Amino acid sequence: MSDTELQIHAPVVGGQAEILTPVALNFVAALCLRFDARRKDLLEFRRARQKDIDAGKFPDFLSETAPVRAANWKVAPIPADLQEAARSYRLSLWHRFWLLYLPAVFPYLVTGWVTAAGGAWNASIVAEFASYGGKALVARGLGAEISVAASAADFPHLAASILVMSAVVV
Repeated sequence: MSDTELQIHAPVVGGQAEILTPVALNFVAALCLRFDARRKDLLEFRRARQKDIDAGKFPDFLSETAPVRAANWKVAPIPADLQEAARSYRLSLWHRFWLLYLPAVFPYLVTGWVTAAGGAWNASIVAEFASYGGKALVARGLGAEISVAASAADFPHLAASILVMSAVVV
C-alpha cells in the first residue's frame, strides 16, 4: 500500500510533519482498510440505537450483570464508638469530617486512586508504542520506555522504568 491511498485535506503545519510520516500514514490506511466494515457496522448500530432512544426506549444494563448490580455494595460504616466520641466532644461538622469521616474512608479513596492511576499508566504504555510493517512507532514517554525496554529484553532499563512508574502510581 502506498501513502497516496490516504489523503490529508488540511495543511500540514508545524510539527505535524514529524508525526504524519509515510509509515504512520500507511499504518492509518491499513487500519482503515482492515476495520472499515466493522466501523460501518458500528455506525449503523449507533444510528439504530439513536432511533430507539428518540422513540423513548432507553438502553438498559445487560441481564448477565444483574447479580453484580444486586450485590450489597457499600463502605463499612464508621464505628459507633467513634461516632459517639465525636458527639461527646461536640465536634463541629468540619472537625468531624477531618477527624472522623476522612480517616474512615481514606483507605477506600487510596485504593480507588491507585486503581485509576494504574489503569491510566496501562493505557499510556499501550498507546505510546506500536509496531507496523516491521517498524516501531514510538511516542515519547514512560510507557514507550517500558515497551521498548521489554521488546529489547533490556531488563535493567525495564526495571528502572517500572520503578519510576510504581513510585508515581503509589
